[in-house]
Amino acid sequence: MQNKFIMVFLLGAIVGSVGTISLTTHLPGPHALRDELLAKPEIIADQPEILDRVRTLLLNRKLAAEGSQRVALMRGKWRFLTHVAFTPNIGRPNASSVLLEFTDYTCGPCRASAASVREAVAARKDVRVAVLLYPIGGALSEYAARIAIAAYRQDPARFAELHARLMEEEGAFTQDRILSVVRELNFDVDQVEHDSQSDEIRLYMKQVRLFAEDMEISGVPAFVMNDKLVMGGVGETQLRDLLPAPG
Repeated sequence: MQNKFIMVFLLGAIVGSVGTISLTTHLPGPHALRDELLAKPEIIADQPEILDRVRTLLLNRKLAAEGSQRVALMRGKWRFLTHVAFTPNIGRPNASSVLLEFTDYTCGPCRASAASVREAVAARKDVRVAVLLYPIGGALSEYAARIAIAAYRQDPARFAELHARLMEEEGAFTQDRILSVVRELNFDVDQVEHDSQSDEIRLYMKQVRLFAEDMEISGVPAFVMNDKLVMGGVGETQLRDLLPAPG
């Protein structure tokens, strides 16, 4: 019941804020209508279809505001973090659109989404993926992220294959297996291990966490494209809806 009364107040505010609304001769002015609704909230409480429309309107406004805030963060405060010089990327470095993927190598839904993301980017020359490794699964998760970031900085051109192997391979996921994949792809394993413990990578991972907090992303996987946000695993259909139309 409390929610219904809140909706009445919000509807009154909406009506009062719309100065261009067309009123028939049977309705009072916006301010009088607001006063009447405040005095007699049952008018709205007894009309569920109106409440549903108001809820939809408020939800759309909320999502639009949140989307605008995310875009402002991506293009302002955190723009540097999605650059290919800082964050592992898959796809053409000069692609016009950037899909942000907050992910974790030990996360089941992240791993389940990996092939779809890889295939979607392979089919699009205008889209690259900024892979923001956001380990929340414990020590192994943190270790895998550090190794992957260090490997990317050693040789960005081979990161896409490393990322696919770490995400999509079946079997036990252990430190030994992670290093084995790095070795098989001809990275300098000793250097990768050394660099993974550097202060530079520690700072970078802290920045990714702060970025995620600013974007109000608390779990993985999460995908952001401009003002659109998808939390959880994705498939072909969701990615098609998320990515911009081909140019």
